[in-house]
Amino acid sequence: LIRGGVNVDSFDQPGIEGAQWPQCLFSDVFFNALELPRDILISPISMIPKTMQVYELQKYFYRSLELLEFRNGPVLTNAERLNAVNQVSKESFTKTQILISPPVAFQQRALAADSCSFKLADKWIRNLHDQAVLSRCQYPNECESDVLDSPSSIVSCVGDMQESTPFFGKQSQAFDGMMGYAEFLYTLTDNTFLSREGSFVQAEEFL
Repeated sequence: LIRGGVNVDSFDQPGIEGAQWPQCLFSDVFFNALELPRDILISPISMIPKTMQVYELQKYFYRSLELLEFRNGPVLTNAERLNAVNQVSKESFTKTQILISPPVAFQQRALAADSCSFKLADKWIRNLHDQAVLSRCQYPNECESDVLDSPSSIVSCVGDMQESTPFFGKQSQAFDGMMGYAEFLYTLTDNTFLSREGSFVQAEEFL
């Protein structure tokens, strides 16, 4: 229910001294539209050029009941609309299509060998390990036990291929006839940290 006038900003409430009520939010347009949350049937809208009290509205409503006796409903009943079928026709898509796959970083991993096939390589690895321990693991520095005890923790020769052990939170998979570990390239380049197996890892550790 909308009450008010077109050419006035406010009106006095009869019976209440000093009570003024705003009429319009805009001075040039009184009535624009009704916004409703769903489809409804609505009776004809009446524009009455005066402020009406409650008893006047009731009197006007009862005098207008005859106009509301004949109300046109929707063209289709609810049952007809629920049982209606919309026919959908197939049309061919004739424009050129392309398929682009995202770049993938793929790597094969091998386990560290306990010994190398060349004895000179074994001696070089032990010497490099001794130098690393002397330069980095002396007091006040302290290195982990696996670094101190295993020369292959610094550098090693290639051993058996790692295919059954998970790496970077993923199992190995076949790719172009090879077994290895794959990751979307943008996952590694666009993120500093990744969540894998309930913990955070640095993306750069994949390579």
